[in-house]
Amino acid sequence: MRILITCPPMLRRIHEFRGIFEEKNIELVTPDVIQVLTEDELIDIVPGVDGWIIGDDPATEKVFTAGKNGKLKAAVKWGVGVDNVDFKAAEKLGIPISNTPGMFGNEVADIALAYLLGLSRETYFIDREVRKGNWVKPAGISLNDKVVALIGLGDIGLATAKRLKGLI
Repeated sequence: MRILITCPPMLRRIHEFRGIFEEKNIELVTPDVIQVLTEDELIDIVPGVDGWIIGDDPATEKVFTAGKNGKLKAAVKWGVGVDNVDFKAAEKLGIPISNTPGMFGNEVADIALAYLLGLSRETYFIDREVRKGNWVKPAGISLNDKVVALIGLGDIGLATAKRLKGLI
């Protein structure tokens, strides 16, 4: 059995999972991926694998059709965000597919807090200006005595709340 992995975060940690796959006699197909493979690259690779762990690649009807015409039996989108995956096409072609809720909540919470701080203190603007050779001193907005509201306490909301609690 051959499994294609195109999810860069998983590829960076593949050593943690390699033993699990080897125990089950599963060959890993791990192309060099910086962010995503193109639809054409996937159409060339996906038909030769039994399963696909999808990153942010274009998991389109064309790719799933090529896979179905080959060996593809199932796919999974690593993470919660599924806007790049055509679930209806996979279902129509009879390819079982799911995602992995609960992944990356901590990472997204970190970024949410970085955005909160960056936008309130205008650090993005400062960075752009300094790179141009300008030294600016915008006031921004202090977060001192401000209230942060979280809407939704799913995986990301809970991880963000934990970080905020640690800051208090």
